[in-house]
Amino acid sequence: APGEAAPHADDTVDFAYVTDTAEAIAGLQMAPSLNHSIYNIGGGKSLSNREIADAVRKAVPGAKIELQPGRSNVPKYPALDLSRIKEDIGWAPRYTIDSGIAEYVSWLKAGNPY
Repeated sequence: APGEAAPHADDTVDFAYVTDTAEAIAGLQMAPSLNHSIYNIGGGKSLSNREIADAVRKAVPGAKIELQPGRSNVPKYPALDLSRIKEDIGWAPRYTIDSGIAEYVSWLKAGNPY
């Protein structure tokens, strides 16, 4: 947003594409039984803002993305442990950062609102 500082290149997040998230939730809802009441849904690995920006630049050549160097003072965001959901319903994310961003960009180019 205008006036806000750019994110730091080395801050991390566990990226989950919306299609993966929806499939995981549907799988949990449809399971005949579950061993736990709480499950993590994510990509299963930490990605830096730099890696996310690189994926956007692959999907949108020439995209201008501003990042501050280094890390901010926020704690490092660890990758989510997906072992419960994998063991209980066999779910694992299908999308990588590159394939998720590429699909989203195609969806936007098709005229869908963001």
